[in-house]
Amino acid sequence: MTVYAGMGMLVCLVVACCATPLIRGLLALIGLGSNRLGTPWFLAVSEASSHPDLTRGLIMPIGLAGGAVGVMMAWVGKLSSVLSGSGETVSAPPKQMAVLFGGAVIVGCVAASSVVFATMRSRGRDAAVLIAGGGTSRLVWMKVACETVIYLALSLVFAYAIVWVNELAMDHALTSGPIPSAPFTLPGWQAAGIVAFGMLFVVVMLAAITAGITHRQVIDVVLDER
Repeated sequence: MTVYAGMGMLVCLVVACCATPLIRGLLALIGLGSNRLGTPWFLAVSEASSHPDLTRGLIMPIGLAGGAVGVMMAWVGKLSSVLSGSGETVSAPPKQMAVLFGGAVIVGCVAASSVVFATMRSRGRDAAVLIAGGGTSRLVWMKVACETVIYLALSLVFAYAIVWVNELAMDHALTSGPIPSAPFTLPGWQAAGIVAFGMLFVVVMLAAITAGITHRQVIDVVLDER
């Protein structure tokens, strides 16, 4: 049973190493039919697809943080289900839970915010060019909203992919060997909670950047980039 968490960390490492092709493939799927979903969605998909490395740097820390927490909570659930027949119960102490959740949130938010700050100038320039080309402030805000939905969806996919793959692999290993009574444990809400909180932090920063651009003269923003 102690291998469960270690296997989860290994899955996180594999997902992190394969992030770029996975993100490209998922963005290609999201982009299918984007022309039919309106201009804001098309612009958001184009923004995420044209900078896959930046997209990876934004969503992977949050997705990995959610996946790691999901694995640990699934481990507790697995232990509880295995030991339930003997009358034993398992629960995570409050201090350890605070460290687990707090550490994951801090790491994910700091890493994602670093990417947002690093791309602040390019995001401002793109928004200014869009407005100068005839786009409205509403279009810019809708693009940010659609972009956030894409980042949230990708982060959730990665987080729960880690939890599901680890659970399926360990369930097969345990039931085929030492613990035939280990039932499949459904992933909980904890991974989604970590992803949602981290993405909320990112949304606040994106909104602040967008508000700063839409309240400036776009020509000044464009000239500042030259």
